[in-house]
Amino acid sequence: MTTPEPAAILPNPAYPPEDWHNYRAGGRDKAGREIKKVYAFDDTYIIYFSDGELFYETQRDLQADLANLNGALARINRLLPDLPPRANPKARESAAFQNHCSTLELVADACEMVFLGQTPQAMEILAGITEKLQTTEEGKRRLTYQLGAVSITVLGWTFYQLLLVFGWVPENWSPWLFAAVLAMAGGVFSVCLSLGSLTVSVNQQKMFLLYAGATRSVVALLAGVAVLLAMRAKMFGGISYDAAPPAVGDALLPAEMFFCFLAGFSESFVPNILRDTEKRSSDKPSPPPPPKP
Repeated sequence: MTTPEPAAILPNPAYPPEDWHNYRAGGRDKAGREIKKVYAFDDTYIIYFSDGELFYETQRDLQADLANLNGALARINRLLPDLPPRANPKARESAAFQNHCSTLELVADACEMVFLGQTPQAMEILAGITEKLQTTEEGKRRLTYQLGAVSITVLGWTFYQLLLVFGWVPENWSPWLFAAVLAMAGGVFSVCLSLGSLTVSVNQQKMFLLYAGATRSVVALLAGVAVLLAMRAKMFGGISYDAAPPAVGDALLPAEMFFCFLAGFSESFVPNILRDTEKRSSDKPSPPPPPKP
């Protein structure tokens, strides 16, 4: 009677191999991550993907020269958008997810170039990827800031129109509310014109920038009210009136509309008016003391 040969023992994916040379697609790495795809393999290195992320293993003699590579990969991972959860398979078929994976494949090519000794060319590729991702993230944050400014301005104009339609605006308040929303429009115009030069950081949360944009419109609102107050108090805008300034509750004149819009557009307009007014007040000679009896 012949003794049957023992059956071949296949690796259990639940128990990762100790040696990365035995990594295979469908198995697990030392950290227990499922290996989705082995991108490049050699006796001295392996590059693989796990759940939309890039990993590699190398021999010890290569690890001493990978500080620059690890730093570049850390910056790229910080700039890449978060992956959709596994429970949402449709999101993982989206163009954004495919773009994420294609970017990581280009990063994998650069990693392989480093392992093959082509470090300068590889670092140039990684620097280009980092610059592209950073420009994209900064652009998203600028648009978030703009969205905050536009949203609060649209809300202000909607509220003002509703008050007019239903007749809820007291007569003396109407010009001041109009001045406020005009200034908010000027603030949004300023944000749109300076959006490309707006200084943002990829470390800033988008919600913070949304509130910051909304705050810009609120500041413009206050500036519009302040400049109208200065004009009608005869502190500013004397050239805008042929005679005495309008009363507090009178409708806005075209010149007043322009200056309210300008006050919201220029952040330094109202502070300069207040500074000049304070300077003129301090330069006035003090009245002589009353004569002694």
